[in-house]
Amino acid sequence: RKVIRRVQHRCFVDSFPGTATNWTSWFKAGALGTGLGAGTMISRGAEQQAQIPEANATYENYGVRLSAPSQVGQVTPQSLCSACSASAFRKPTDLDYSRVCNMKGEMLLDAHDSDPGLRVEINFVSEEEEAQLVADVEELLVQCGSSSQADGLHAEVVDASVRSRAKEEISMIRCTGRPEADNIKPAPWSYGAHLDPSKLPDSIRRAAEKIRSLEGYNLGRLRDVSINKRTKGFFFITPHTDPLTDGPHVFVLGLQSAAVLTFSPANEVLRQGEQAERHSFTDQDLDVLVKKRSLVGFTKDARYLWKHGMRGGIEMDIPDEGTCRLDFWGNLANVVKRSPTRISLVFAFADD
Repeated sequence: RKVIRRVQHRCFVDSFPGTATNWTSWFKAGALGTGLGAGTMISRGAEQQAQIPEANATYENYGVRLSAPSQVGQVTPQSLCSACSASAFRKPTDLDYSRVCNMKGEMLLDAHDSDPGLRVEINFVSEEEEAQLVADVEELLVQCGSSSQADGLHAEVVDASVRSRAKEEISMIRCTGRPEADNIKPAPWSYGAHLDPSKLPDSIRRAAEKIRSLEGYNLGRLRDVSINKRTKGFFFITPHTDPLTDGPHVFVLGLQSAAVLTFSPANEVLRQGEQAERHSFTDQDLDVLVKKRSLVGFTKDARYLWKHGMRGGIEMDIPDEGTCRLDFWGNLANVVKRSPTRISLVFAFADD
């Protein structure tokens, strides 16, 4: 019988001890693109007339409102990052950065000079609002959810190291208005410029409206609502960048469980399997602590130039509780206990 020994760890609830450090040590300078191009060099009046349809198309297709007609050209993550609104999010606070940790386990409390576009709104919904959201999501997933199966890697802590054991089949249920596959019918609220908030369940529509009304934010219309339910404490998400057509300003509302959302530079080679569970996806990763009922927003660089995902989690023997699945936050000295089930609601908004 395998004995899982305890390792010394800190389990975070509402206190966040750590060492202040500088974001620029982990955020690679020069990642921004050069803009959306110069446009056609013709007379100013004719240029504006020629460019307006393209500018309108950019807003309809990508949710980015161009500040000048000349900001039209090839659409890339870098060009949309440069062009999307810089005033959509409120200014960052120490609370935002106290939730962000590098792979040394250090919180980024001195990051104000290099804001990547990450924000955290703690206790965004109440317990009563969470209960109603969960009930509406469960009903919605029965009606239009699609399920997928994956092999879940089990990683466990033994003598302060991480090693894997047998895999088991894990299920994830998803519902989105985004067209994703020919055999999956999109949710009734649709997607992009055609999204109809009136077709969302009341509790989800109210959550979207609550996000738009947050003080200090200037968000445009809702472009995407996607819902994911993961079970058995296995919350793994492959690091990815959301489709450019979702929109420039993304929010993730986590229900029923705390978790760690990991941001990885898009140009880095990602570790996989046990190595990712032991060392994260890259050495430059940034971990965002997402407590239950909290909201994480990301825009600009965090939206377009970094991938986001979740590690599979580790298993640890906790006295009086048995074997539990945990996230590490920055390193194995900082751990966050997972509940068996987590629901995430993803909202994406256009520029105002």
